[in-house]
Amino acid sequence: MSSPTKAKETSDLAGLTPGETKHLLLANLCMTTTGKMDWELLATLTDTKAKSARWTHLTGRRKLENAYHEALAGINSKGEAPDNQGDLKSQEKK
Repeated sequence: MSSPTKAKETSDLAGLTPGETKHLLLANLCMTTTGKMDWELLATLTDTKAKSARWTHLTGRRKLENAYHEALAGINSKGEAPDNQGDLKSQEKK
């Protein structure tokens, strides 16, 4: 008998898996002062190989970027100005 395939666990945040979320969060610690990623350090922190850490980070980042762009498209279609998103006082008044 063949074993059933295991479905990937995803979080509610942009469909990210727990591993992708972990890689994205730890990637902030692995940025150099020039803005480049230290893949060896990320691999060490996530207990993976550098190539695997880079790939998991890339797929997670793409999912996050796609979710962000879809949200912006929804805001723009409603006719709201996207430049007021960071202004908390204007959002609280609505």
